[in-house]
Amino acid sequence: MTNYQIGVRCERLWMAQMSRKGYTVERSAGSHGPVDCFAWNKDEVIFAQIKNGRNAYHNKDIVKLHEIERPKWVKVYLVVRVGGKVEWDWIEC
Repeated sequence: MTNYQIGVRCERLWMAQMSRKGYTVERSAGSHGPVDCFAWNKDEVIFAQIKNGRNAYHNKDIVKLHEIERPKWVKVYLVVRVGGKVEWDWIEC
C-alpha cells in the first residue's frame, strides 16, 4: 500500500467516525493544501489535517494550520491516528 493510499484510508476512517457522530463530512481530495477534511454540524465547523501516527507530522504542519485564514468560529485541528484501534489525538491549532 502506498503512502497516498494509507493517507486516504486514514481520512476515510476519520470521516466515517465523524459521520456516525452526526457530522456532515467532506474530503478535500487532491488539494495538496493543509486541510484534508471538513466536518460540520449545527454547532460547529471543523477543518482537519489527518495524519497516520505520531511520527507522521512535524511542527511545520501545526504552524501551517495556525496560519489558515478562517472565521473565528471555525475550529482547526491536526488529527493523528494512534494505536492499533481507530483512536485519535486532536491537536487544536
